Amino acid sequence: MRTLGEPLSDEEIDDFIQLGVNEQHKKLDIERLLNELLGKEER
Repeated sequence: MRTLGEPLSDEEIDDFIQLGVNEQHKKLDIERLLNELLGKEER
């Protein structure tokens, strides 16, 4: 299990990039996601 703030390995970064390439039709609104996670209301 990873600890919060632990840097990602090159392989993990590549996995995230590949996920983004493969899932372009499912783009995440990162700002909205962060707002939800942090409990902030979007205005």
